[in-house]
Amino acid sequence: MPVLPARLQALIEIQRRHDAAVASEDARAVFRINQAFHHELFALTDNAVLQQAIGEYARRTHPIRFGTLAAAAYRERARQEHWAMIEALREGRRDDLVALCRRHLLPSRDAYLAAEKARGQ
Repeated sequence: MPVLPARLQALIEIQRRHDAAVASEDARAVFRINQAFHHELFALTDNAVLQQAIGEYARRTHPIRFGTLAAAAYRERARQEHWAMIEALREGRRDDLVALCRRHLLPSRDAYLAAEKARGQ
């Protein structure tokens, strides 16, 4: 970090498509483009093993993650967080990026825990 502008540009282009999908309220497109954003984000690690592990866990959690994207407020929150991640990458703010990524996962985690609790009752 900071990420070279040429490598960051692909992430920015994906995020612009994500912005358009959020604006058009197309939850399916938001989900697909969100996947592309995270794939490109994790590709910046240049660690194929880590990318494969993240991809597998992402695949396993698709139903939960899609559920959170059904809410317009969460789609907007995710959009804003993506731009904050891009800025942290651009500026080399590793600690901020880590905190942003953790916070970004909370809605999906909370949805999963709520679903598990409801299933157990």
